[in-house]
Amino acid sequence: MGRPGAPREAYGGTVEAAGKRIQAALAHFKEKKLSNVVIIGHELGAALALNAAAGSKDVRAVVALSVSSADGLNPPVDVAAAIEKLKVPVLDLVGGWDTPAQLRLAEKRVAMARTAKHPSYTQVALAGTDDMLTNVTDVVVIRVRSWINKKAAGAAIQAGAQQ
Repeated sequence: MGRPGAPREAYGGTVEAAGKRIQAALAHFKEKKLSNVVIIGHELGAALALNAAAGSKDVRAVVALSVSSADGLNPPVDVAAAIEKLKVPVLDLVGGWDTPAQLRLAEKRVAMARTAKHPSYTQVALAGTDDMLTNVTDVVVIRVRSWINKKAAGAAIQAGAQQ
């Protein structure tokens, strides 16, 4: 697994580890008969969430916050291909001050969703923030909660509830 400041290639092990953890969580939820699963990820976590959801029938929706490029990872993560495979709703939130490279990747994701005729892909650029979604935490929470209520409404698990 990669550590902060490590070369990008060092994060390749994260792909496999995250995939295993997500699959274990999905199996646990299925065993507990919890079927309204929404995966939310930020930056590399968003790329991994999209990738994991593309290979699962147990995910109801995906929220990708400031998806970062997964280029250079081994094994690689092809975010555009994951979006092409997904048929569940996807919310792709992009920081308004993202770098030109990040904005090009965001445009590529939209194009892939269109080409794949994705049934429910939404990309929203949040003005006044950067790729970390700095200074807009409340806006992000409201947008994500509202979107989930529309696209994957279900019963919330209360904190401390025994499952």
